[in-house]
Amino acid sequence: MILADAVVPIAYCAKGGQHYEDLKRYKNPPITPLAKARLRAITESFLRRHRHCLSAAAGGNITHLAVVPSTKRSGVHPLAKLLGIQDSIISAMGSLADHSRVFRPDAFSTSWRAPEDQTARVLLLDDTWTTGSSMQSFAHTLKKAGAAAVVAVVLGRLLSQDYGPSHKLLATVADKPFNVDKCAAPQCIAKGA
Repeated sequence: MILADAVVPIAYCAKGGQHYEDLKRYKNPPITPLAKARLRAITESFLRRHRHCLSAAAGGNITHLAVVPSTKRSGVHPLAKLLGIQDSIISAMGSLADHSRVFRPDAFSTSWRAPEDQTARVLLLDDTWTTGSSMQSFAHTLKKAGAAAVVAVVLGRLLSQDYGPSHKLLATVADKPFNVDKCAAPQCIAKGA
């Protein structure tokens, strides 16, 4: 199994909380401009502040952008539209109607191939991480297409009270405010950032 070199969640996303609602309402009706504005601000600020540690995790400067394709909708992913990067991302599509939240090497397809004259290092974006299967399945596809490195950034790592293993983590983060200066990239953790 070929997976992402690093997975960096921007924030935890407690089911039923504000960040959770924003991640739903920026792309699903009723779409709210405030949800879109908050997500865009958080994401752009995080990527700007942590560009160096994300590049370090990739082993060099990021050369390509990708967004995990939707398996439920066609066309440009709402996250690419939100960030205004729809014209610069690697083109891809979901190959399976039922992804079932398990890693599948055939879940996505792309006609993109890494340039022979350049080391391709991909920043892979996704809005919500539940099991990680979609992101890792697409990271696998990108690496099979020649990406030397894939660093995945997710806007919200979903935590649910309905899932027993999340209880301890939810209790730990419940009263901690979001801080865009904090980063889960291995290089930032090593520096204590």
